Amino acid sequence: MEKQSFIDAAVQSDTDECILWPWGKTGAGYPSLSNASIHRVVCERAHGPSNGLCAAHSCGTKACINPRHIRWATYRENNVERRDHGRMPFGENHGRAKLTDTQVLAILKDLRPLNTIAGAYGVSKRAVLFIKQGVTWQHLTLSPSASASVQTSPAIPQETKLLCP
Repeated sequence: MEKQSFIDAAVQSDTDECILWPWGKTGAGYPSLSNASIHRVVCERAHGPSNGLCAAHSCGTKACINPRHIRWATYRENNVERRDHGRMPFGENHGRAKLTDTQVLAILKDLRPLNTIAGAYGVSKRAVLFIKQGVTWQHLTLSPSASASVQTSPAIPQETKLLCP
């Protein structure tokens, strides 16, 4: 089946099953064709213009182009769905993390000056400040008795300037 015909059939389909794009995908795993994000193309054809919103997958499957599974959502709503589907790495599982959860909990308890803590862990003073202020690593907290608490999912920021894939 030709790619455009596949898209047409997907848009007209009444199935509740995922319709998986069998051709090229972006590095992030989203269906693409000539630099166009197919899930966005399908969402626009099925639901109208994006008006700056993200194409969110209710099924959690990046390669799905079923218009019943894709809707326009804010960046925050899309990230909540990504988190709920387990597709949002955070904390020590994030590919760019320089610290482990254990190290962050130790930083939260550490009463030394910020620059001393930063030097001990090989991170910037600003990184330590953001950990202590709860700006980053929000899933890790200390109770008033200084015992550690780990949440299983990250908090999603209310406002962001990032664009959707």
